[in-house]
Amino acid sequence: MMKTKIWGSEFFPVIKSHMLSIIFFSCILVFIIVAIRQTEIRRNAEGIRLTEESIQRAVISCYALEGRYPQDLQYIRENYGVSIDEEKYFVAYEVFASNLMPEITVIERNAEEYEP
Repeated sequence: MMKTKIWGSEFFPVIKSHMLSIIFFSCILVFIIVAIRQTEIRRNAEGIRLTEESIQRAVISCYALEGRYPQDLQYIRENYGVSIDEEKYFVAYEVFASNLMPEITVIERNAEEYEP
């Protein structure tokens, strides 16, 4: 006679017979979760890099066209079309003099602050 109890005394032999499949599935699941997280980290870093580069290009264009660096980010937004997602990024723009390249730092804001 074939025993079909799952929750009775036959539970552990069923688990034991499928242990290799369970381990394989668990490893695949962990791999997928890690891959998704790494992709998210790279995407965030790329967003920061692209934002910083677009600001730097606009600052350099301003210097080339006007002979001075812009005094603030608002000037860059209005005159050079730079768009910054301020809900996602904080931009530190420090000007020392009109003839010295400003220091530009882009920092991602806390993830909980901008999630819908």
